[in-house]
Amino acid sequence: MKREKFLIAVIIALLISNLLLIGFLVLRPKPMHGPNGPKEIVIKKLGFDDTQVTTYEALIEEHSRKIVDLNNQVANEKKTLYTYLNDNQSTSKRDSIVNTIALIQSEIEKTHFAHFQDIKKICKPEQLPLYEKFSSEIQEIFERPKPPRRKL
Repeated sequence: MKREKFLIAVIIALLISNLLLIGFLVLRPKPMHGPNGPKEIVIKKLGFDDTQVTTYEALIEEHSRKIVDLNNQVANEKKTLYTYLNDNQSTSKRDSIVNTIALIQSEIEKTHFAHFQDIKKICKPEQLPLYEKFSSEIQEIFERPKPPRRKL
């Protein structure tokens, strides 16, 4: 009798856990990105034809190359900055590095902005209203999900 009650309790616990798992999978927010990420969203929202897609893919490659280079520059500057953690005398050097990082970060934002201006340039006149609508959604579409906070 005890064994039967135990088995029934285990079965009920497994059913509840399965229902919770299914509920979590079904009710969680859907990512904005498709299998090909933002690229797919832009192509779909703006209704690009094959020629535009080819041009857009070239823009993506150029943009990615620039962003990777700039991000590497930021990483290198940060690496240098952190070498001064135990140096209380080098305030001007630290400030200079922080300013350099800020300038590179500014260049990153300018590069992103120019990329979206380039996308607009490949739109046909009838796609411009779609681009205007799309441009108001850019922040939401391309915002990276924030990673969960870790306790220190």
